[in-house]
Amino acid sequence: MIDDEQKSVEKEYEKLWKEFKEIIKDEKDHERIYYILKEFTQNIPSAYYYSRPDISLFSHLSTTAAIASCIYRQYEDEIINGDSRAIDSLLTRLRNKQTINDEVFCLLKGDISGIQDFIFNIDMEGL
Repeated sequence: MIDDEQKSVEKEYEKLWKEFKEIIKDEKDHERIYYILKEFTQNIPSAYYYSRPDISLFSHLSTTAAIASCIYRQYEDEIINGDSRAIDSLLTRLRNKQTINDEVFCLLKGDISGIQDFIFNIDMEGL
């Protein structure tokens, strides 16, 4: 029963992937790509085979992209000049679970209760 269910899920993911590729293949607008990606991945678990998924694939992808963007901005000059030593060193230390003292980036997570009501009730008259 479980094998049949897994095969069914795999077929559905395969259909979704084909549809996604067809829609995105000629898309150039980054904002539209973001929303297409969100539409197709927000209800897919981030890790299906090797762990118990607790976040969506979209959340995983957007977090990974944010981290990649931070690393790119930190090492932008080196990347542009073709010098990958700093990134290689960072990756080696991460793989070896060594302490990283470099100031690469800082991740912040926050939730401010009522922020939506506050933002939408700001009087914009006179600004």
